[in-house]
Amino acid sequence: MKKYVIVLIILLTGCSKTTTICESHINNSEQNYKENAKYTIYSKNNFVKKVSINEQYKSEDSNVIDYFDSYLKLTFLTLNEQYGNIEYKSKQIKNGIQYFVDIDFENTNIKEMVKNGYLDKDYVVNNQITTLGIKKMYESQGAKCN
Repeated sequence: MKKYVIVLIILLTGCSKTTTICESHINNSEQNYKENAKYTIYSKNNFVKKVSINEQYKSEDSNVIDYFDSYLKLTFLTLNEQYGNIEYKSKQIKNGIQYFVDIDFENTNIKEMVKNGYLDKDYVVNNQITTLGIKKMYESQGAKCN
């Protein structure tokens, strides 16, 4: 009976799933744009399983928006080709562009991401990204995380 209770406790406590939200708001008057970003980090047992990104870039200057639109498309298409399992879509909004990205870190080539400098090796343990590591990454870019 004790074995079953221990197994039940391990099963109930060993599957710790969490969702962490990081947000940033940038007003770059020098380059004439505003950015609002929300990064939703889905983790299990302190390792990242998936990240969903929702960012908006707004500007009165259509050239700025065109730049972000083409740059982001190229960036995420290239990342998907190199590492896999990165979905990207965008839509035009009033005076801006909004994009959505889902990164499935359970099926992404993390070793190559580290090798190419896309991820810091200190944030990876056993080929998995730590929740603390990805939070530090977003915070280093100015985001605030819960």
